[in-house]
Amino acid sequence: MRFTTTTYHRRAARTALALMSIAVLMLTISVGTVFAWSAPTLTATCAVDANHYSWQIGLPQEADYNIQFSWSSDFSNPWTQDFGSQGNHAFDTVRGGAILYARWLSDSNVTTSASANGEPCAPECVTLSGAALRDALKEAGSNVADPQSANGSSATDWHATLVVPQGFCDVQVSYSSYSLPGGLLHPFEDQVLFDNVTNTYGPGTYDLVVALPDCRWQVDLYTGDVIAVLNPTYGHPVDRLIDWSANEGPLCKEEPTPTPTPTPTPRTPDLDISKSASVDEIGAGGSYSYKLTVENNGNARAIDVAVWDEVDPSLTVDKVVASQGSCDPVGPDNKVTCDVVDIAPKGSATVTIYVTTDADTCGIVKNFAKAHAENEVDNTRSDQVSVTVNCKENSESPSTSPSSSPSTAPSRTPRTSHSPEESVKAGHGGGLPDTSTGSGTGLPAAWGALLVISSAVFVTARRRGEVRAR
Repeated sequence: MRFTTTTYHRRAARTALALMSIAVLMLTISVGTVFAWSAPTLTATCAVDANHYSWQIGLPQEADYNIQFSWSSDFSNPWTQDFGSQGNHAFDTVRGGAILYARWLSDSNVTTSASANGEPCAPECVTLSGAALRDALKEAGSNVADPQSANGSSATDWHATLVVPQGFCDVQVSYSSYSLPGGLLHPFEDQVLFDNVTNTYGPGTYDLVVALPDCRWQVDLYTGDVIAVLNPTYGHPVDRLIDWSANEGPLCKEEPTPTPTPTPTPRTPDLDISKSASVDEIGAGGSYSYKLTVENNGNARAIDVAVWDEVDPSLTVDKVVASQGSCDPVGPDNKVTCDVVDIAPKGSATVTIYVTTDADTCGIVKNFAKAHAENEVDNTRSDQVSVTVNCKENSESPSTSPSSSPSTAPSRTPRTSHSPEESVKAGHGGGLPDTSTGSGTGLPAAWGALLVISSAVFVTARRRGEVRAR
């Protein structure tokens, strides 16, 4: 075989083509590895308020930062947010479902999800201790009544003013009275605790009172828990003592029996929620209302009280009215959420939910509600309330007996739509009318189909006859 220049060029071209194919393949694999879409990380954080959820999303990608969100795993009713850069981003959403799903807008196959966290975030506040806390309370105006007014006083109790500045976290403070059996402040350890008040106080001004013995005494206002036996050297710790006062009355004839240290009564809200229906039984398509009553039986104000009611899905919510605060639009699964703000001790608030039964649904409708305050430990759940929806009356036909007079079926008043300002609406999705049943609707369709088939057979036979004739 003779080796020519043409043959050489052909072989070189084939070799170059093969090398180019390998290079393209390797480049494709490399690009796919570099730009492979990594799933974003989604984490639920504490809730910023009663109407929102808070989240954090981590974006490892370096190309597209558009994320699609949905409360459903099939991403129905989605929304999109552009975070602008990679890294961790915090964001809030209106409270919706229990799980939030997220995926890249550019690659819908890479998804992630996280369960919602409804726990409220702890408020940020100033925390001090030791001498710094003592000085802050004293500078704010905390003091014991003027010691000069104690001399020769025959008072049976003594007052102190405690001022906790705004923005401070809760602080524990004690106010104690002591008898002086020896008539002198020293030695400190001989002083006997007579009365005491210890409690935890938030920002505000408080009037503290302790009882006094009928002889020489001393009162001390200090931070922390009660001190029953004073230190022999300095009495109360210097970094805890806010203020004090003493009198020069008669000597104590005998050591009084110390009063047991009273147990501080905790100040907490205690919510109780009850629910009633305006009717016990109703016909299909009828309207009635539920009334939720939230009472605060505790000794402290209930802060930011939220009320939830998951209304039976067979009902349509026409309107929601709260005696105070406001209500959100009806959420998924017929969920009603209202913020009735604060409820004072022994106070109450109400939420009234107006509903309409489904025209095709009958049976027993049950639902319940719950309420929770920001400063309460547990959610409070209402008793279950049942209403029977009776469809029988609405479906009975008028009697056709000759002896009976014609009866007129009761007319139903059309439901009136309420404006957005006075109501919160939740509708049920309607479907297409059912055309699969009905008298005589099947026969015309069958005759038509038979006519079409007959015509087709006739045309085919005629054409075959013409072919044979030729």
